[in-house]
Amino acid sequence: ESSAASDVYKRQLYDETISLCVDLGELDAAVAVVADLETTGISVSDHTLDRVISAKQRIDNTSNGVIRDAGL
Repeated sequence: ESSAASDVYKRQLYDETISLCVDLGELDAAVAVVADLETTGISVSDHTLDRVISAKQRIDNTSNGVIRDAGL
């Protein structure tokens, strides 16, 4: 039982860390943390994954627009 409680605490801590990375614009760091967690078998909440993916897509769309506007 303490292991399950520990896992919940860890997931909440990692979710908070990922959210802070997103809030600070450190999307590469957020993606790296998510990838590391998934690799080690720790699941990331759907809400947190959605935030990271949405933020990454916004940055990608903005970057594509800048490149397109620059004629590249």
